Amino acid sequence: MWIGFIYGYDGGTWTRADYDADDGFSSLNLPPLDDRLVLTQIFDQLTMSIGGRPPAADPDPRVLDQMLAECPDLSADTAQALLSGRGLDVDAALRAAHQFRRRG
Repeated sequence: MWIGFIYGYDGGTWTRADYDADDGFSSLNLPPLDDRLVLTQIFDQLTMSIGGRPPAADPDPRVLDQMLAECPDLSADTAQALLSGRGLDVDAALRAAHQFRRRG
């Protein structure tokens, strides 16, 4: 297998490896420059239909804001409030969030 693209994020800017092929990178509308875009994408993911199930109820916007304020140190209470009842593994979400802690 070969790698068709390489993207990187340096903590402030998304970039891609230098190559001639148009891979659609500019059309991805990546969110790290705007927290509202991050929340919009998370909201969309949490409310979409999965595996034929009906769409989930809208998450509480206050909990979304709390999640963004806490990350990457997402609390178990906030994760439960945001993710429980959606068929998601809350413990795995906490582990993933905590892996993004800044190393100093």
